This record gives sequence, C-alpha cells and structure tokens, in this order.
Amino acid sequence: MAQDKGAHVSAAMTICLGIALAISQPAAAEPAPSQPDEIIVTARFRAERDQDVGMALSVVSGAEAQQQGVSSLADIARRIPGVSVVDYGPNKADLGFRGLANVSITTNWQRSSALVGVYLDDVAVATPFNVQRSFNLYDIERVEIARGPQGTLYGEGAMGGSVRYITTDPDLNDIEGRLRTMVSSTQNADGALNWRADAVANLPIVPNRFGVRIGAFQNEEAGFIDYSATNIPALATPNGVPREGANDFREYGVRLVALASPSPRLRVRLSADVEQSHNDAEQTINGAANGLTNSGHFALEPQNDRSTLVSARTDYNFSSGTISSVTGYFQRYREDLGLDPAASFGLGFPATKNLSMDETALSEELRFLSNLTGRLNFVVGAYYKSTNTDVALVDFSAVAGAPGTVLDESESYDAEQMAVFGEFRYRATPRLTATIGARFYRERLSAVQVWRQPDQVFSVIPTTTVSSAVPLDQFLPKLLLEYAASEDLLFYASAARGARNGGVNVTSTVTVAEARGVPGVPRTFDGDSVWSYEMGARSSWLDRRLILNAALYYVAWSDVQVQLSPPSGFRGFGNAGAAHSQGLELESRLELTPALTFSGALSYNDAQFDDGYVDQAALGRTVAAGTRMPNTPDWTAAIALDWRSGFPNWSRAEINANFNAQYVGESEGRARTAPLDPAYYEIDSYTLANARISVDTDNWSVTLFADNILDNNTLLHQVNGSVAPSRLLWTTNRPRTIGLEFNAHF
Repeated sequence: MAQDKGAHVSAAMTICLGIALAISQPAAAEPAPSQPDEIIVTARFRAERDQDVGMALSVVSGAEAQQQGVSSLADIARRIPGVSVVDYGPNKADLGFRGLANVSITTNWQRSSALVGVYLDDVAVATPFNVQRSFNLYDIERVEIARGPQGTLYGEGAMGGSVRYITTDPDLNDIEGRLRTMVSSTQNADGALNWRADAVANLPIVPNRFGVRIGAFQNEEAGFIDYSATNIPALATPNGVPREGANDFREYGVRLVALASPSPRLRVRLSADVEQSHNDAEQTINGAANGLTNSGHFALEPQNDRSTLVSARTDYNFSSGTISSVTGYFQRYREDLGLDPAASFGLGFPATKNLSMDETALSEELRFLSNLTGRLNFVVGAYYKSTNTDVALVDFSAVAGAPGTVLDESESYDAEQMAVFGEFRYRATPRLTATIGARFYRERLSAVQVWRQPDQVFSVIPTTTVSSAVPLDQFLPKLLLEYAASEDLLFYASAARGARNGGVNVTSTVTVAEARGVPGVPRTFDGDSVWSYEMGARSSWLDRRLILNAALYYVAWSDVQVQLSPPSGFRGFGNAGAAHSQGLELESRLELTPALTFSGALSYNDAQFDDGYVDQAALGRTVAAGTRMPNTPDWTAAIALDWRSGFPNWSRAEINANFNAQYVGESEGRARTAPLDPAYYEIDSYTLANARISVDTDNWSVTLFADNILDNNTLLHQVNGSVAPSRLLWTTNRPRTIGLEFNAHF
C-alpha cells in the first residue's frame, strides 16, 4: 500500500510538471492588465508581489478573515493547503506542515521545540510546548503562511514553515475609527449567547510624522459541553459538576502601535499586544455516542492563558539598502487547574492538578537589506534570543482516604541562541534568478528539575534535583532557482534544510520509572532535521482574473522526535530514525464574473516512517517501517465563493455573500504498533461549512452569519489515551453557531 501511494504521488508530480511546461509558452504572450490586483508581502523581508515569490506562500488578509469569519489559528490552518492542525480548543492549536507533525498524543507540559515558527510583528511567539496561541485577527493587515523550511531567514523554529501575523500600521495623516459588535447563539448552549466587541482608533498626533493606533477587544463564548460526572457520583457536586455548558470561554486584549517617521530615511515602530483568556473547562467530550457530554472530569478544569508582546523596530534607509533592528519581549503564562483523569498514573483514583507554565523570551535581530541596481542583492543579519521557561506541577488525590500528594515537581529551562544568516540573490539573466542562503546558529538548552514527593504514593523516592544540558550547532543551507517565463508565470525549484533542538523530558517521567525499576524514557532527547525539495509554479491568467499556483515537494526527516509510551506509564520524548513526506498542493482564485469570485485549495500528502522504532520495549510494541505518520491527513481541501451585488433602490449600498467550506481527510492519531496497540486510534474525515451575507455601505455593514452550518461535531483528537475507556476524552469543535454582526467605520 505504501508503494502504491508513493507511485500515485510520483505520477501526480510528473503529470503536473508536464501540464505546467505545456502551458508555459502561451502564457508568455498574454498581455498584462493595466491595473492588476496585487498582494504585497514581506516573507523575504523585501516588499514584493506575492506571485513573484518562489515558494509555497499563502496570504490571508484582514479583510478576507472578516469576510469569511476566520477567528483563530486553527481556522487559518484549515484553509491553507499542506497545513494540518490538531485543535485542542481555544488557544491550543498544534500545527503541522507537509507531513511534519508532532508524532505524539501531546501533553501540554512536556517541553519540545515547535515545528512551525509563529511570529507577531517579526517577533517569535511560538511556544515550546506545541500548543500555539491564536492572536486577535481584528485590524490585522495580513497573515503570511510559508510552507517548507524557512531556516535561512527565520531559524530553528521554522523547520516546517512559518506563520507571520502583520498588524496594521498607523495612518500618519487621517483620523480613523472602527467598531465591530457581534452576538450569536450556539447549538447545545442552552440559550446562553456569545458576544464580541472590537474597537480601533487611529490618531495622527503629528501629521506625516507621528501617529498611534490602538485597539481593544472582548469576546465571550457560551459553553456547549455538559459535564455529567456519572461514574463517580460522590465527586459530582463540590466544583459545580454536573453542569450544563461547562466550557465557557472568555478573552480580552489591547493592542497599541506607535509609528514615527521623523525623516524620509528613518522609521521607528513600537508595538504592544496584551491578550488574556479563561476557560471554565476543557473542550473535551467522551465520544460520538455520548454527544456533547464529558463524564471523565469530575470537577471543572479552569485554564488561564495570558500573553504579552512588546516590540520595537527601527529602519534606516541608505541609498544602497536598509538597516533594520527588531527587538522583542514576549511572555506567556498559562495555568491549568482542576481534575486530571490520568494524573494518578493508573493507581485507581482521580487526581486534581495545579499546573503553571511561565515562558519569557527576549530577542534581538539586526539585518541589512540591500537595494542595489546591479544583478546582485542580498540580506544579511545576526540574531540573539534568550528564553526562560518555568513549569510547576502538583497533583494530589481527589478522593478522601486516598494517598495525598501524587506528584510535585518543578522544571526550569534556559535557552540561549545566537545566529548569523544571509541570502544572496543573483539575477543571471532577465528571466533566471538564483538565490543561495545559509544560517549558522548555536543554541544551548539547560534544565534544572526538582522532584518532591512528601506523601504516600512514591514516598520511597527522595527529593531529587537533576541538571541537564542539550547543545546544538546547526548549519542550514538553501538553494532557490526562479525562472520567470513571463510577468505572469514563475517556475521555481528549491532545496532547503531545517532543524530544531532536542530537549529534556520532565523529571517525573524519568525519576519515578527509575525508582520503580521499570523501563522509562531517556532523560534527554536529540534534535531532528529535514531536507526539503520543492518545485512549483505561480501563475496568473485571463488578465489576472485567474490565479493558479502549484507545488510538489519531498521532505526527508532525520532523527524524528516521537513520544514514547513505556510500560511505566510515564510518557516522554525520544528519537526514532528517518521518515519522509511527499505531496502536492494547489491554490486557485478565479473571478467568474465581476460579481462572483471562487477560490480553492487542495493538497495531498503521503508521510511515512522509513525506519521502525521501539515504542514499548517490555511489551514488544514497535512502530514498523512504512507506518503512516500520525496527525497528517492524506487529503485536505477548502473552497470559498464570494458574491456581491448592488442593493435594490439604494445606490450607496451593496449586498455581499460568502460561502466557504473546509474538508480534512482521515488521519491516524497515533502511530500504529505491532502487535495490536490498544492506544491506537484513527481520526475520521470531516467537513466544516460557513456562510455569511451582509449589507454594506461606506460607513457601516450588517451581517447575518452561520458557522458550522452542517452542525458537524467531530472527534478531533484524544487527549488521554492511556486511561480507562469509560474516561476516554476527545477534543471537539464548536457546534452550529448563528448570529448577527455590526461594523462601523468613520
């Protein structure tokens, strides 16, 4: 079967390449339109038209996000070819690009470097715990999503690709105000309403020299999951359980951007973004047969998440180029309280937990971007980042008479990274351009871990303090060839390397296993790396009414970081051998008529382990070579239809309607072991569809919307696969939600 899939992908690559070559000649003769609808991006730090960038790059503008009701990182991921997401609920998106996904049932307190770089205003904000935060998309200029390793320009965090949020600059000349209010109702929320309010003000303090833009938002979403606590009734009252609609969610935040341009050469931009959210309970259910019900948690599990970003960017223009400095401070604090069905480690009683994670990072990047008139242009730079992460976890029994403190540990991680990088772009002919890039970075990760167990369960284990270190030195080269067959047709081929550091397993996963004399996981695990090979075409047709982009790729992954499940029950990370991923991505946008536009995305991915590895040695469970990689859907697709028309008898208004749908193919939630693995499970394919219709004028709009109109409630991912089936929990998506939105602009 694996060979058949590989043959299918190879055939698809050959066919698509042949089609691209066949159509290249007519395209050269097509006239360029007089007023093209261009999208300007800065994925290579240089402002350029997106169709002129030789990589698989997708852009979601702020206007498009509002038009389609996109509100989270998971929403964005489902619309982009080659991108997969494990959605654990609000502000818990685990991204995978092109088959590079976390090969585990992710536990959100075990530290490993992210596979995908996430950036807000050029500052890295990806968490090392694989659950990424969704930043407020209101008043976002655009989000740029680049697939494939972006190590040359973005470093270690972008082994699979990058996601860049670019917030809107202040307008230095005009006063502006924007307001959005929204109210909606969700199926199974028992009549409780969702509501949201956003506001933005733009103030030019000194015209053409200095201005500020400030925005604020508040969002409240009603819970739709009923906590029933049916299998231990004695615990069903102290913390508000049973409770209908237990997973209420609230968030709010402010964003401030100040822009100064004291001279034509100098530009200084300061920004601050503070966002905070609270869940009353996790967005998990027992399974399809039980509906939107959670009987595995016997108390609410409130969660708090707060992020703070402060950044400063200074650009100074010379005649030969621009020197830029980007300084960033990012802090994210998370707190997870309540009952954990898996925390008693199979000892037969539920345990409550108090988990906190405090991540702080300070970074500085200095780069020079040339603006030369000859054939050669380049960008060179240096980067420094210092990160500290403190984790504290206390688990204790929730049942009177049972042992007291089950687990008490603290983890402190310090990482320091230094890098130098450069990309040199040489225009060999008017049509052919070659880019050679490289990045060398050095990172030192150190950890101090303390284990304490003062009570009964593991009292034979003394207090233990362990210090560990994981060094990493990496060289990340890149080669890109771009051939412009015409102004509207670009062919490209690239080879690039990406890497990420290893890590240190949490002390309980090692210390307790060692003390009990059972097989466990290693204290530390190594980094992994990829070589990615890609060729593609970015094309425009029919006077640029049709955009058609295609990419074919092959990724070779070495020393894959995987999650091991030894008989001790204490999961942790380790390294497997090699794996590969290959596939096809297509994106299109077609203006069918002046009033109707279609856009679509399609991708196929085949990702497999090349080498087998041992998952549970004592039980003889191994993952065999040829096993499909977990959390990597084979097919994904997305479509959108936008229609606009004049409003009858009202020349100043128009009607706009949008329908969009996303399909995610089946995948495996866990690598299958042989013989049969009781923890193995599959994730079924699912489709989400949304619709919006609005009346728009120059100053205001009213929108009626329906999200998840099919009311498709999907089992997205298991979150505690090792516990008893009666307490097996899955994350799920929000049911059908219908509402009204009002926007004003002045």
